[in-house]
Amino acid sequence: MKKLSLYLALALTLSTTALAQDITQIPTSITVQNLNGSQQYIQVYTVDPLVDPQALIDDTFSYEGYQYTYTSMTKEDIILEDECIQGEVVVVESSSKDLSAVLALLAPTIDYAVDGYVGVLALDHTSIDTQAAGYTTKSYTVSETKTYSNLPSNDMSYVQATTIKDGRTLPLVAVEWQVQATALVGSTLMPSQYTAIATYSDKASYSAATGYFTTATYEGTVFKSAVDSVTYTIVYTGTEISAPW
Repeated sequence: MKKLSLYLALALTLSTTALAQDITQIPTSITVQNLNGSQQYIQVYTVDPLVDPQALIDDTFSYEGYQYTYTSMTKEDIILEDECIQGEVVVVESSSKDLSAVLALLAPTIDYAVDGYVGVLALDHTSIDTQAAGYTTKSYTVSETKTYSNLPSNDMSYVQATTIKDGRTLPLVAVEWQVQATALVGSTLMPSQYTAIATYSDKASYSAATGYFTTATYEGTVFKSAVDSVTYTIVYTGTEISAPW
């Protein structure tokens, strides 16, 4: 019968507490004991870290012939620890696709701090991928100079109208004539041989990258250590209630 009365009293206490507090603030255990002559009523709560511990303390109450008053509270943090592999993609821009130039822009490691997880991630060199950001057309001039010697006259028919350089046909754009030799015609010294210096030139174009962007992945083990919940042990000391007679 005494055990039954204790269970009923505990159930009543839990019901009363549930009405007054959120369900997360119901004691996980209640212990009534006499320790070295001290009557104690002990409540243990395991709650969210955001719960105000002062809200867990009851006012003075009576139970089985004793009046209990709050005495002390102890706190124990329940730590959640976890680790996992995380990756993070980094994008950098460069003016060159040369690997040494790209590596100069990529740090060997980066710090990671997301959702409570922290750690250091290392560059995965096999993940480096460089692509052109865009293209533009650039033009340049292709030129070639040819010399025609021992020509009997400065006649343009001796000069080719085109020439080929690096597989490209270039048109003639200028000719410089030089007297190579002279001869007496009667009493007059006249040119007898000519040299033609011919210049061939044409415009060409090519497609050039406007810049480059590189994507690279950093990977590593990250860790999380945080207070998952808090256990409060609240001790009430009881004073025996004297009979009214």
